[in-house]
Amino acid sequence: MARPKSYTQNDIINAANQLIEKGTEISGWQLREIIGHGRCDTLYKDLKQLIEQGYINLPDKTSIEVQPTVQEDPKVLPLPIEVQESLKLIEGQLSSLLFALVTELNASTDTHYEHLTRARLLESKAIADEAVTKLIKIEDNLLITEDRVKVQVELNEQLEQDNIALEEQLSTAELHSIKQLETMKSVLNENKYLLSDLDSCRINTDRLNEQASTLTKQNIVLETQLDNCRTQVEKQIKTEFQLQVDLDHVNQQLTILSTKYDGIIQAEAKVQAKLESAIVEVAESKKLEAVLSEKIRQLKKHQRIIPKQPITQD
Repeated sequence: MARPKSYTQNDIINAANQLIEKGTEISGWQLREIIGHGRCDTLYKDLKQLIEQGYINLPDKTSIEVQPTVQEDPKVLPLPIEVQESLKLIEGQLSSLLFALVTELNASTDTHYEHLTRARLLESKAIADEAVTKLIKIEDNLLITEDRVKVQVELNEQLEQDNIALEEQLSTAELHSIKQLETMKSVLNENKYLLSDLDSCRINTDRLNEQASTLTKQNIVLETQLDNCRTQVEKQIKTEFQLQVDLDHVNQQLTILSTKYDGIIQAEAKVQAKLESAIVEVAESKKLEAVLSEKIRQLKKHQRIIPKQPITQD
């Protein structure tokens, strides 16, 4: 896409008119010096187009002839005869005096103007020589100045090109910065969601840790109860064993004394009832032990799933 020009047609027209008024030949670098923008070749090309279109009128080099104005002679009236005669007498008297006076004045004037003209000629020649010397020096300085201006214009054109390149780099950098800002905003939003998820995970972890602590306490209580049940079962087993021994002993005695003592039969029935009751209690203790063992196994399995250490944030 072509960049818009940094100057207008009016700028070129005004600059060209200034140069025309100064009587200077128009060139591209002179337009550049006045306008301060654009390339020399582009300015000169636009100048030619404006001249062809009639926006700029170059001065005609042919001289303009000026017709001299014709003055009309004033109307002369005839003099009276008396005045004419007096005038003739006066003219005769004055003619000789005027002739002598004019002759003398002419001689003195000729001498004076000869010396004056010679002095002025010498002075004018010296002034002309000095003016020629100054003109030559001015022309040399003008050439040097034009060279410097051309170099400065070229340098300005290069600086302008560099400025355009820097502006394009700046636009690219701004676009890249905008993309980075958008990426940063997206990362920040994702970070917010992750922090929210992390807070939820921490809350869940704390709740699970509390549940694990409660289950651990319950496990300790159940293990204590299980130990107590085991102790009771062991005591009941010992009692059962002792009762079985006593029952065997009683059976032996009952076998011997069955025919003799009816009371022993009754005692045997009571012992049998106690034995059955003890057997039932032992069976219930075994069931309770199995239930407690199952609960302890499930608690230990749950403790393996949930870590005992709380999760800390880095």
